[in-house]
Amino acid sequence: MSLRPAPTGSDYLLLAALALMWGAAFLLIKIAVATVPPFTIVAGRLVIATVFMLSYVVLLGHRLPATSYDWTLFALMGLFGNVVPFALIGWGEIRIDSGLAAILIATVPLFTAVLAHVFTEDERLSVRRFGGTCLGLIGVVVLVGWDALAGLGITALSQLAVVGAALSYACTNILARRVTAGSSASAAAAALVCATAWAVPVSTVVDHPWELAPSQESVIAIAALGVLSTTLAYIVYFRLVRTVGATFVSFVNYLIPPVGVGLGVMLAGETPTLRSLFALLIILAGIVVTRRP
Repeated sequence: MSLRPAPTGSDYLLLAALALMWGAAFLLIKIAVATVPPFTIVAGRLVIATVFMLSYVVLLGHRLPATSYDWTLFALMGLFGNVVPFALIGWGEIRIDSGLAAILIATVPLFTAVLAHVFTEDERLSVRRFGGTCLGLIGVVVLVGWDALAGLGITALSQLAVVGAALSYACTNILARRVTAGSSASAAAAALVCATAWAVPVSTVVDHPWELAPSQESVIAIAALGVLSTTLAYIVYFRLVRTVGATFVSFVNYLIPPVGVGLGVMLAGETPTLRSLFALLIILAGIVVTRRP
């Protein structure tokens, strides 16, 4: 059995770049929602990403999958991996800081561990992983706060919306295990095509985008979300998975929250609370435990 090559310096640089592109998405969304509603942000981001990703697939000489089974999977992946989480994060960030959203989305590996235990045969929860999952969820409770949950005010609902986005991403991770056709790039392109097919009609009906007056900052933020945080991030992600494996790439989960919090502090003037930083440490500790066998 062949072993994956040890990560090189360039691999670590690409991992850092991936964390920066995905971590920056939370700040970009915060900028975009100032003048553009969430569904239109999602639609604009996905249209841009789909055009660029399809162009990338053509340059590679790859083909999109052809069977109805594969396209059904990609339709679900496009919905739960793009449309639902993008919209929930956008709605949540109308009222909460981008750094807080980045911390909450760090729960993706914890939800993935639970769903993998239920829906797969080879990723059962050990006692250690179960304990790590519980630890991470405790971090979420510390972050949101029992007092907020008791009243279920709009701020608590906004935080829970981002947690819902994390759960949606976790569902996509399970669905992705069933995709076997085509290259990683063609699979990503197919999922983006389906996601765009979901998002554009919803944006048209709900937001009436032709009536909007977006600021220049919001337009630039949406373009950056499509090009950097979606298309380029996917390409870097697939390159790393092919060369050094998914386990190495999973370390990006440790980097995204600090990047998201840091960018919010430096560029948006956000101030994380001591409770949010403490909750971040608990969530990351839970991820560390669940990643160990």
